[in-house]
Amino acid sequence: MAVCSLPRFVISRNVDNEFIFTIKENGTTTPMEIDPSDTFLLKLVLLEDNETVAFTQNLEVENAVDGRLRFFITEEEVDNLISERGPKPDRYYLKPVYKLYIEANTVVNGVFVASIGQVYVG
Repeated sequence: MAVCSLPRFVISRNVDNEFIFTIKENGTTTPMEIDPSDTFLLKLVLLEDNETVAFTQNLEVENAVDGRLRFFITEEEVDNLISERGPKPDRYYLKPVYKLYIEANTVVNGVFVASIGQVYVG
């Protein structure tokens, strides 16, 4: 499993959200060229039980040569997601609610799962 390191992955409320992911070749920083037969399934899974799938989407290829995938979630879809905040003394900070998984089946890297351990909705 590949783990993505980001300071914070936030899905914003009241707007459509677009994210671009770049898939890399195993053991390199070189983008993986995406084959037309490659598949990428994104899942948002609740942190509280690590099982409940709240959202799924087949990712679109943004640029096959550069290994870029597009994740687009509409304002209406975001409205169906859970958002949690801390207490007033802590200025209502956002709490992570989901994990993001990308299940990939590719010609170049084979079958793998990439993940982002904490996803915030706010």
